[in-house]
Amino acid sequence: MSDEVFLVPRAPVEPRQVEVALSGLDVTAEEPEDGFLASWRLPGALVRIFDDPALHVVQLMVTGPDRDDVAARLRAVIPTFAPEDMPGLFAAVESRDHLVRLLGLLAALSPETADPALVALYREGFGHADALVRMSAVLDASVPGWPELRPDIERLAVADEDERVRETAATVLDVLDRRRATG
Repeated sequence: MSDEVFLVPRAPVEPRQVEVALSGLDVTAEEPEDGFLASWRLPGALVRIFDDPALHVVQLMVTGPDRDDVAARLRAVIPTFAPEDMPGLFAAVESRDHLVRLLGLLAALSPETADPALVALYREGFGHADALVRMSAVLDASVPGWPELRPDIERLAVADEDERVRETAATVLDVLDRRRATG
């Protein structure tokens, strides 16, 4: 089990929404650390909002021994995306830029263990006609680092028509190898 719970709000989240979700608990707003937009401390958890520039998504991060309970309270008030939302969102893609943003959202929502429906969405990105989409899919696939995607990334590293995609895939393979070596 992870030490953190990450939530991706469906719409921009205001600090007041977090405070409403946590009302009735002993919550204190804190000065956020660098890289965080807002922060709240509870007896068994810490809640922080951050904008992930690599994935292009705003996330809520909940840490501490009561993280699961606090995350459930937040979900009850703040609508969030879930991994099972992704196939429907991909089916409604409107543009290349929209697809690139969805790949970032997919990375943010990918669970530790590969889900076949989500693997298929990464593969959709790997096979896209646009090199920027393929490059984004490779970078975003490095977040979960699922071994099921490695053969696809290896193929892109040696056979993609675009040099930037090949270089990105090779770099991602190096990152995955280092991550595996350090456990």
